[in-house]
Amino acid sequence: MSKRKMIAGSLLTLVMVLSCMMFGMTSVAFADTEYYDYTVRVFGGEQGDVVGETPAVYKADSDGNYGSWDPDKYSVTMKNDKYYFKNWHIAGQEKVATGFPVTEDVDVVASYGVKGDDIVAYTVTFTDASGAELRASQTYYGKINEKPVVSYLYIDGYTPQALALTKTLVADESQNVFPFVYTAGSVDNGGSTTGGEGAAAGGTTAGGAAAGTTGGTAGAAGAGDAGATGGAGADGAAAIDDDAAPQTQPADVVDLDDDETPLAPGDADEQDGEKKGGLGMGLYLGIGIGIAAIIAAIAALLRRRGNDEAAGE
Repeated sequence: MSKRKMIAGSLLTLVMVLSCMMFGMTSVAFADTEYYDYTVRVFGGEQGDVVGETPAVYKADSDGNYGSWDPDKYSVTMKNDKYYFKNWHIAGQEKVATGFPVTEDVDVVASYGVKGDDIVAYTVTFTDASGAELRASQTYYGKINEKPVVSYLYIDGYTPQALALTKTLVADESQNVFPFVYTAGSVDNGGSTTGGEGAAAGGTTAGGAAAGTTGGTAGAAGAGDAGATGGAGADGAAAIDDDAAPQTQPADVVDLDDDETPLAPGDADEQDGEKKGGLGMGLYLGIGIGIAAIIAAIAALLRRRGNDEAAGE
Protein backbone atom coordinates (compact mmCIF):
# COMPACT_ATOMS: atom_id res chain seq x y z
CA MET A 1 0.00 0.00 0.00
CA SER A 2 2.89 2.42 0.69
CA LYS A 3 4.31 2.01 -2.84
CA ARG A 4 0.88 2.62 -4.27
CA LYS A 5 0.54 5.88 -2.31
CA MET A 6 4.05 7.00 -3.27
CA ILE A 7 3.40 6.53 -6.99
CA ALA A 8 0.04 8.28 -6.80
CA GLY A 9 1.60 11.17 -4.87
CA SER A 10 4.41 11.58 -7.40
CA LEU A 11 2.04 11.64 -10.37
CA LEU A 12 -0.26 14.10 -8.60
CA THR A 13 2.71 16.38 -7.95
CA LEU A 14 3.62 16.23 -11.65
CA VAL A 15 0.08 17.21 -12.62
CA MET A 16 0.19 20.18 -10.26
CA VAL A 17 3.54 21.33 -11.66
CA LEU A 18 2.25 21.18 -15.26
CA SER A 19 -0.90 23.07 -14.27
CA CYS A 20 1.15 25.82 -12.65
CA MET A 21 3.34 26.06 -15.77
CA MET A 22 0.28 26.42 -17.97
CA PHE A 23 -1.17 29.15 -15.75
CA GLY A 24 2.15 30.99 -15.64
CA MET A 25 2.56 30.92 -19.42
CA THR A 26 -0.96 32.28 -19.88
CA SER A 27 -0.35 35.08 -17.38
CA VAL A 28 2.91 36.09 -19.03
CA ALA A 29 1.27 36.11 -22.46
CA PHE A 30 -1.18 38.79 -21.41
CA ALA A 31 0.93 40.61 -18.81
CA ASP A 32 3.71 41.22 -21.36
CA THR A 33 1.40 43.00 -23.83
CA GLU A 34 2.74 46.51 -24.31
CA TYR A 35 1.05 49.39 -26.10
CA TYR A 36 3.14 52.00 -27.86
CA ASP A 37 2.15 55.50 -28.94
CA TYR A 38 1.68 55.92 -32.69
CA THR A 39 2.18 59.13 -34.65
CA VAL A 40 0.37 60.38 -37.77
CA ARG A 41 2.17 63.15 -39.67
CA VAL A 42 0.28 65.15 -42.31
CA PHE A 43 2.11 66.99 -45.11
CA GLY A 44 0.73 69.66 -47.45
CA GLY A 45 3.51 69.57 -50.04
CA GLU A 46 4.53 72.46 -52.29
CA GLN A 47 1.06 73.67 -53.26
CA GLY A 48 -0.62 74.03 -49.88
CA ASP A 49 -0.29 74.34 -46.11
CA VAL A 50 -1.98 71.87 -43.74
CA VAL A 51 -4.53 73.19 -41.26
CA GLY A 52 -4.93 70.72 -38.38
CA GLU A 53 -2.90 68.90 -35.74
CA THR A 54 0.32 67.46 -37.14
CA PRO A 55 1.99 65.41 -35.93
CA ALA A 56 -0.85 63.83 -33.99
CA VAL A 57 -0.03 61.26 -31.30
CA TYR A 58 -2.45 58.37 -30.67
CA LYS A 59 -2.43 56.44 -27.38
CA ALA A 60 -4.04 53.05 -26.78
CA ASP A 61 -7.07 52.68 -24.54
CA SER A 62 -7.49 49.82 -22.05
CA ASP A 63 -8.51 47.49 -24.90
CA GLY A 64 -5.51 48.38 -27.06
CA ASN A 65 -7.49 50.52 -29.52
CA TYR A 66 -5.91 53.71 -30.83
CA GLY A 67 -8.88 55.35 -32.52
CA SER A 68 -9.05 56.51 -36.13
CA TRP A 69 -7.47 59.22 -38.25
CA ASP A 70 -10.24 61.53 -39.48
CA PRO A 71 -9.61 63.62 -42.64
CA ASP A 72 -12.48 65.94 -41.67
CA LYS A 73 -10.19 67.40 -39.00
CA TYR A 74 -7.78 68.66 -41.67
CA SER A 75 -7.87 71.09 -44.58
CA VAL A 76 -5.38 72.74 -46.93
CA THR A 77 -4.72 76.43 -47.58
CA MET A 78 -3.69 76.72 -51.24
CA LYS A 79 -0.57 78.64 -52.22
CA ASN A 80 -1.29 78.73 -55.98
CA ASP A 81 -4.77 79.25 -57.47
CA LYS A 82 -3.82 77.25 -60.59
CA TYR A 83 -4.18 74.09 -58.54
CA TYR A 84 -6.87 72.58 -56.37
CA PHE A 85 -6.62 70.20 -53.41
CA LYS A 86 -7.69 66.70 -54.44
CA ASN A 87 -7.37 64.39 -51.44
CA TRP A 88 -5.17 62.75 -48.81
CA HIS A 89 -3.25 59.55 -49.24
CA ILE A 90 -0.79 57.50 -47.25
CA ALA A 91 2.70 58.14 -48.62
CA GLY A 92 3.69 55.46 -51.12
CA GLN A 93 0.22 53.86 -51.36
CA GLU A 94 -2.29 53.98 -54.22
CA LYS A 95 -5.76 54.35 -52.72
CA VAL A 96 -7.12 57.48 -51.11
CA ALA A 97 -7.05 57.88 -47.32
CA THR A 98 -10.67 58.51 -46.32
CA GLY A 99 -10.17 57.76 -42.62
CA PHE A 100 -8.60 54.69 -41.05
CA PRO A 101 -7.92 52.98 -37.69
CA VAL A 102 -4.44 53.88 -36.45
CA THR A 103 -2.30 50.76 -36.03
CA GLU A 104 1.21 52.15 -36.68
CA ASP A 105 3.18 55.30 -37.48
CA VAL A 106 1.82 56.81 -40.71
CA ASP A 107 2.64 59.73 -43.03
CA VAL A 108 -0.34 61.28 -44.84
CA VAL A 109 0.28 63.49 -47.88
CA ALA A 110 -1.93 65.95 -49.81
CA SER A 111 -2.43 65.56 -53.57
CA TYR A 112 -3.33 68.32 -56.01
CA GLY A 113 -4.78 68.70 -59.49
CA VAL A 114 -4.63 71.37 -62.20
CA LYS A 115 -7.83 73.37 -62.70
CA GLY A 116 -9.59 72.99 -66.07
CA ASP A 117 -12.93 73.12 -67.91
CA ASP A 118 -13.28 69.31 -67.88
CA ILE A 119 -13.55 69.08 -64.07
CA VAL A 120 -16.77 67.44 -62.80
CA ALA A 121 -18.09 66.60 -59.34
CA TYR A 122 -18.73 63.11 -58.01
CA THR A 123 -20.44 62.06 -54.81
CA VAL A 124 -19.64 59.29 -52.32
CA THR A 125 -22.51 58.09 -50.09
CA PHE A 126 -22.48 55.98 -46.93
CA THR A 127 -25.79 54.21 -46.13
CA ASP A 128 -27.14 50.95 -44.73
CA ALA A 129 -29.14 48.46 -46.82
CA SER A 130 -32.39 50.35 -46.11
CA GLY A 131 -30.93 53.58 -47.47
CA ALA A 132 -30.52 55.28 -44.08
CA GLU A 133 -27.53 57.62 -44.08
CA LEU A 134 -24.74 56.49 -41.73
CA ARG A 135 -22.53 59.47 -42.50
CA ALA A 136 -23.01 62.57 -44.63
CA SER A 137 -22.20 62.14 -48.33
CA GLN A 138 -18.99 63.72 -49.58
CA THR A 139 -18.35 65.54 -52.85
CA TYR A 140 -15.09 65.38 -54.78
CA TYR A 141 -13.83 66.52 -58.16
CA GLY A 142 -12.02 64.88 -61.03
CA LYS A 143 -11.64 65.05 -64.80
CA ILE A 144 -14.11 63.57 -67.28
CA ASN A 145 -13.07 60.03 -68.35
CA GLU A 146 -10.87 59.60 -65.31
CA LYS A 147 -11.62 56.59 -63.11
CA PRO A 148 -11.44 57.40 -59.38
CA VAL A 149 -10.66 54.65 -56.88
CA VAL A 150 -12.42 55.64 -53.65
CA SER A 151 -11.75 53.83 -50.37
CA TYR A 152 -14.61 53.16 -47.96
CA LEU A 153 -14.97 55.29 -44.87
CA TYR A 154 -14.40 53.44 -41.61
CA ILE A 155 -17.63 53.45 -39.57
CA ASP A 156 -17.43 51.72 -36.20
CA GLY A 157 -19.67 48.66 -36.00
CA TYR A 158 -20.37 48.39 -39.74
CA THR A 159 -18.97 46.48 -42.74
CA PRO A 160 -19.11 47.94 -46.28
CA GLN A 161 -19.86 45.89 -49.37
CA ALA A 162 -16.39 46.74 -50.72
CA LEU A 163 -13.12 48.22 -49.54
CA ALA A 164 -13.06 50.51 -52.58
CA LEU A 165 -15.29 51.56 -55.49
CA THR A 166 -14.21 52.73 -58.93
CA LYS A 167 -16.13 54.31 -61.80
CA THR A 168 -15.43 56.34 -64.95
CA LEU A 169 -16.48 59.97 -64.55
CA VAL A 170 -18.91 61.42 -67.13
CA ALA A 171 -20.17 64.91 -67.93
CA ASP A 172 -23.56 64.17 -66.30
CA GLU A 173 -22.68 64.64 -62.61
CA SER A 174 -25.86 62.85 -61.49
CA GLN A 175 -24.28 59.63 -62.80
CA ASN A 176 -21.08 60.13 -60.84
CA VAL A 177 -22.21 58.45 -57.62
CA PHE A 178 -20.16 55.99 -55.53
CA PRO A 179 -22.57 54.27 -53.07
CA PHE A 180 -21.04 52.44 -50.11
CA VAL A 181 -23.67 50.18 -48.52
CA TYR A 182 -22.94 48.92 -44.99
CA THR A 183 -24.25 46.06 -42.87
CA ALA A 184 -24.04 45.83 -39.09
CA GLY A 185 -20.84 44.16 -37.86
CA SER A 186 -17.20 45.22 -37.75
CA VAL A 187 -14.80 44.67 -40.60
CA ASP A 188 -12.56 41.62 -40.20
CA ASN A 189 -10.64 41.58 -43.44
CA GLY A 190 -7.06 41.57 -42.26
CA GLY A 191 -6.34 43.86 -45.15
CA SER A 192 -6.33 47.45 -46.25
CA THR A 193 -8.73 49.98 -44.90
CA THR A 194 -7.06 52.87 -46.61
CA GLY A 195 -4.24 53.51 -48.93
CA GLY A 196 -2.66 56.27 -50.91
CA GLU A 197 -2.70 57.22 -54.55
CA GLY A 198 -0.35 58.03 -57.37
CA ALA A 199 0.65 61.59 -58.13
CA ALA A 200 -1.97 61.81 -60.88
CA ALA A 201 -4.85 60.66 -58.76
CA GLY A 202 -7.82 63.02 -58.90
CA GLY A 203 -10.59 64.42 -56.73
CA THR A 204 -10.90 67.14 -54.16
CA THR A 205 -12.91 67.22 -51.00
CA ALA A 206 -15.52 69.12 -49.08
CA GLY A 207 -14.57 69.67 -45.45
CA GLY A 208 -11.20 67.94 -45.79
CA ALA A 209 -12.50 64.41 -46.51
CA ALA A 210 -10.78 62.49 -49.29
CA ALA A 211 -11.23 60.56 -52.49
CA GLY A 212 -9.17 60.18 -55.63
CA THR A 213 -8.62 58.84 -59.11
CA THR A 214 -6.23 56.56 -60.83
CA GLY A 215 -6.09 58.70 -63.95
CA GLY A 216 -5.13 62.32 -64.56
CA THR A 217 -3.27 64.69 -66.81
CA ALA A 218 0.44 65.19 -66.88
CA GLY A 219 -0.04 68.60 -65.31
CA ALA A 220 -1.92 67.09 -62.37
CA ALA A 221 0.78 64.51 -61.90
CA GLY A 222 3.43 67.15 -61.70
CA ALA A 223 1.55 68.92 -58.96
CA GLY A 224 0.86 65.87 -56.89
CA ASP A 225 3.03 64.48 -54.19
CA ALA A 226 5.62 67.16 -53.55
CA GLY A 227 6.79 67.43 -50.00
CA ALA A 228 6.12 63.86 -48.93
CA THR A 229 8.65 62.66 -46.39
CA GLY A 230 9.18 59.47 -44.48
CA GLY A 231 8.13 55.95 -45.34
CA ALA A 232 4.61 54.95 -46.00
CA GLY A 233 2.60 53.24 -43.32
CA ALA A 234 1.46 49.74 -44.18
CA ASP A 235 -2.19 48.98 -44.67
CA GLY A 236 -4.21 49.18 -41.46
CA ALA A 237 -6.50 46.52 -40.10
CA ALA A 238 -9.89 47.61 -38.89
CA ALA A 239 -10.89 47.03 -35.31
CA ILE A 240 -12.64 43.74 -34.61
CA ASP A 241 -15.67 43.45 -32.38
CA ASP A 242 -15.33 40.13 -30.58
CA ASP A 243 -19.00 40.18 -29.57
CA ALA A 244 -20.35 40.77 -33.05
CA ALA A 245 -21.77 37.99 -35.18
CA PRO A 246 -19.40 36.60 -37.86
CA GLN A 247 -19.51 38.74 -40.98
CA THR A 248 -18.83 37.93 -44.62
CA GLN A 249 -15.85 39.70 -46.08
CA PRO A 250 -16.22 42.83 -48.23
CA ALA A 251 -14.97 42.73 -51.80
CA ASP A 252 -11.62 44.36 -52.51
CA VAL A 253 -12.42 46.79 -55.35
CA VAL A 254 -15.83 46.92 -57.08
CA ASP A 255 -15.98 48.43 -60.59
CA LEU A 256 -19.26 50.34 -60.89
CA ASP A 257 -18.87 50.38 -64.68
CA ASP A 258 -19.69 46.66 -64.65
CA ASP A 259 -23.31 45.57 -65.05
CA GLU A 260 -23.51 43.73 -61.70
CA THR A 261 -22.52 45.56 -58.54
CA PRO A 262 -22.82 43.88 -55.13
CA LEU A 263 -24.74 45.89 -52.52
CA ALA A 264 -23.71 43.77 -49.54
CA PRO A 265 -20.42 42.25 -48.37
CA GLY A 266 -19.44 39.19 -50.40
CA ASP A 267 -18.02 35.89 -49.23
CA ALA A 268 -14.31 35.66 -48.56
CA ASP A 269 -11.95 33.22 -46.92
CA GLU A 270 -11.72 33.60 -43.16
CA GLN A 271 -8.35 34.68 -41.86
CA ASP A 272 -6.82 33.58 -38.61
CA GLY A 273 -4.83 35.85 -36.33
CA GLU A 274 -3.43 36.15 -32.84
CA LYS A 275 -3.51 39.13 -30.52
CA LYS A 276 -0.27 40.90 -29.80
CA GLY A 277 1.67 39.12 -27.09
CA GLY A 278 -0.68 36.11 -27.00
CA LEU A 279 0.08 32.41 -27.39
CA GLY A 280 -1.54 30.02 -29.84
CA MET A 281 -4.59 28.07 -28.75
CA GLY A 282 -2.87 24.93 -30.00
CA LEU A 283 -0.30 25.21 -27.20
CA TYR A 284 -2.99 25.48 -24.53
CA LEU A 285 -4.89 22.57 -26.04
CA GLY A 286 -1.77 20.41 -26.09
CA ILE A 287 -0.98 21.11 -22.44
CA GLY A 288 -4.57 20.38 -21.44
CA ILE A 289 -4.55 17.07 -23.31
CA GLY A 290 -1.26 16.16 -21.63
CA ILE A 291 -2.68 16.79 -18.15
CA ALA A 292 -5.78 14.76 -18.94
CA ALA A 293 -3.61 11.88 -20.16
CA ILE A 294 -1.57 11.91 -16.94
CA ILE A 295 -4.73 11.85 -14.81
CA ALA A 296 -6.03 8.91 -16.84
CA ALA A 297 -2.71 7.10 -16.38
CA ILE A 298 -2.89 7.63 -12.60
CA ALA A 299 -6.38 6.15 -12.47
CA ALA A 300 -5.37 3.16 -14.58
CA LEU A 301 -2.27 2.52 -12.46
CA LEU A 302 -4.25 2.65 -9.25
CA ARG A 303 -6.84 0.22 -10.59
CA ARG A 304 -4.15 -2.19 -11.78
CA ARG A 305 -2.29 -2.19 -8.47
CA GLY A 306 -5.56 -2.64 -6.62
CA ASN A 307 -6.35 -5.71 -8.79
CA ASP A 308 -2.83 -7.12 -8.29
CA GLU A 309 -3.05 -6.77 -4.52
CA ALA A 310 -6.50 -8.30 -4.48
CA ALA A 311 -5.20 -11.26 -6.53
CA GLY A 312 -2.18 -11.63 -4.23
CA GLU A 313 -4.38 -11.82 -1.15
